[in-house]
Amino acid sequence: MTAFACPKCRGALPDSAIDAGACTTCGFPLEGALPLLAPRSPRPRARGVLAVLAAGAVAFAVFQTQTPESKTNPEVARGSPAPRPPKPEVAPPPHEPAAKPAEVSEPKPEPKPEPKPELPAAKPGAVILIDPFDAPKRHIDIADAEVRVPDLHGEHGIVLSGKARVLKLGSVGGRVRVDAHKLDVREVHISGDLHGDAQLVVSAPNGRATVSGFVAGSAKLTVLAPGGAVLFAESSRLDAGSTVAATAKELTVRGPMLGGTKLSATLTSGGALKLTTLEGGATVTYRKEKPSDPAPVVERGDVRGGAKVIAE
Repeated sequence: MTAFACPKCRGALPDSAIDAGACTTCGFPLEGALPLLAPRSPRPRARGVLAVLAAGAVAFAVFQTQTPESKTNPEVARGSPAPRPPKPEVAPPPHEPAAKPAEVSEPKPEPKPEPKPELPAAKPGAVILIDPFDAPKRHIDIADAEVRVPDLHGEHGIVLSGKARVLKLGSVGGRVRVDAHKLDVREVHISGDLHGDAQLVVSAPNGRATVSGFVAGSAKLTVLAPGGAVLFAESSRLDAGSTVAATAKELTVRGPMLGGTKLSATLTSGGALKLTTLEGGATVTYRKEKPSDPAPVVERGDVRGGAKVIAE
């Protein structure tokens, strides 16, 4: 049976509509030739059902391919799956633990050298003060001791013996007697003046004796330094009839000798005598300690005004 369609709404025209000359659906007048109605699919519902089943099968297959982690952890499902930790390797029987790989240690910095402890400064030796009113005779046996004799005036007698490092004296005047020829020291320092009737005897074998002050008047000074040196500094002066006796390898008088002063010098082997100025009747007498010693070296300096330098 041939079916016609409405030219306007394309709906099927029943026979009653053709007879009435108008579409029963939209009322469009039916005039002239009518378009044929397109044949319908014999089973349109069956095709729809098949399409729905096919879509469901695809969705189920995709669902089955998802990992358990992606179902429970949406963060993992959206990204790449997290790597699983590797299983620990089990050594073969008897299950001995595998040797650990050698650890590479970073080079340790070289330790800084510890500062060497500073040695404490050497303490000076004992200082011994001589009080003439306390003990006029003193025996000292301290090799590194410093013996100090204060300025002495008036009438005193002091006797020193033993051994020490240095002997220091100040001024000695009046009728003072200081006998230290039995006190062996390495150094003697006489910083003050000797005057009046003062008498002073000091000893520094193979050492050094220095006189910085005046030796004047009737004062007498004896310095025993065999093998050592005796120095009268530029500030010194031998004057006014004083008497000086010195035994040394080297005897040097840098200060002037005046006013009848007498100097007696005994020079040990290889000795030397150096004088600066002699005048006003000053006299220097020198000799060798032993006759077999070579002749000493003598520098007379400026000798004038009746002064003399005599070799014995």
